[in-house]
Amino acid sequence: MTGRKQPGGLSSLSIRRPIGVLACASVVVVVGLFFAGQLPLDLLPQIIYPQIRLRVTYPGVAPEVMEEQVTKVLETSVATTEDLTELESETSEGDSDLDLHFNYGTDINFALQDASKNLDRARSRLPIEADPPTIRKLDPSQMPVFEVGFSSPTRDLVDLRNWVDLRLHPQLLTVEGVAAVDVAGGLVREIRVTLDQERLRSYGLTVSDVLGRIRAENQDIAVGNVTSPSFEIVGKTAGKFRSVDDIRKVLLTVPGTSQRIPLSEIAQITDTHQEQRLWARLDGVPAVKLSVSKQPDANTVTVAQGIGERLAQLANSRFIPDDIHYEIISDQSFFIRNAIAGVRNAAIIGATLAMLVVLLFLGSLRKTFIIGLSDGTPHPEYHEPGRSGAGHRASDRQLDRDAREHLPPPPAGRLRSGGGGGARFGRGIVRRGGLDVDQPGGGGPVPAHHRPGRPHLP
Repeated sequence: MTGRKQPGGLSSLSIRRPIGVLACASVVVVVGLFFAGQLPLDLLPQIIYPQIRLRVTYPGVAPEVMEEQVTKVLETSVATTEDLTELESETSEGDSDLDLHFNYGTDINFALQDASKNLDRARSRLPIEADPPTIRKLDPSQMPVFEVGFSSPTRDLVDLRNWVDLRLHPQLLTVEGVAAVDVAGGLVREIRVTLDQERLRSYGLTVSDVLGRIRAENQDIAVGNVTSPSFEIVGKTAGKFRSVDDIRKVLLTVPGTSQRIPLSEIAQITDTHQEQRLWARLDGVPAVKLSVSKQPDANTVTVAQGIGERLAQLANSRFIPDDIHYEIISDQSFFIRNAIAGVRNAAIIGATLAMLVVLLFLGSLRKTFIIGLSDGTPHPEYHEPGRSGAGHRASDRQLDRDAREHLPPPPAGRLRSGGGGGARFGRGIVRRGGLDVDQPGGGGPVPAHHRPGRPHLP
């Protein structure tokens, strides 16, 4: 006698080997959770455009002068950069910007080195008063990832800007992953020297004479080493200006004479601020904005979280004075966390709805398991002939339970318990695992259910 063939496939294997399937699923879940916590989170993938930006600032200079003295000099120098496809320049008052474009696939690091070497050859031809040129790659990851505003009801904008720029700025640069911290808004302190033209001409002095003397006085000069048998000290003269009075006391030599006059004789020295060209407000109050940029390989969420924790630590330790208030203006990690939370919530809602639909259609998890065991996968007793009598009796008991749960009840008086092993004959009676079940409308005796390994009853 041959038994029924087991159905194959992954589902059948999963039903017949539940412990192994559960172990494999547990391994996958544990490994997934372990590596999911180590995945970096960022708003955008790492993209570097094949473009280099060069900038020179020369405050107070007209656009026409900037174009002749700065822009054309830079264009002539960087035009020989290798693999350069397009060169754009934009000149405004006190500002000259150049954009160098390359084909996609160009090694932008090599192009940056080549452009930097060409720029070094042009530095000597740029005006001395102009700020040093800056050159960098156009990288979207260099955009500020964290911005915070500072305001104070008691301090003026000069003191607030000085505190943020000189005290707080170095503290945030030590956070891991921070590349640069830029300060904007407020007022920048400026010592202004206003010359009296009539007095200047009466002494025979020029503006260049005054500027040269101020530069020569405002510097520290090394005076050599002071040695002794046990130690050596490096000495210098403290020549830099420490106050406004030091500037007023600068002595100027009158041409053609040995007379020396103080700077305050021909000029008015005032402690003021630069002309404000950028305004920042926090809730309608003038403020100072601080922008943090991350390193190219740093993680946005980690850097933003580190900046927030450092600010909270400085506030708790009273490093940030009580009269200075700050508020976070922009935080790119907020959008990243919201995106991750949205994906997580969608997965949870989808899994919950799927479980509800399955429960709605199947009604009972226990019934679903029994039906899958009896109908989808044959009971082992049906395809293992030659088992012992104990195995048959256990199988009989299992079939009795299955029959009671799945077969409709027969009419009263038609259900009779069977004996040990003899066959029951009667109208519409079917022998099923020790039970005689009446089938109304049956057409005569029906032989008992045949199982492999048991004698067929006539």
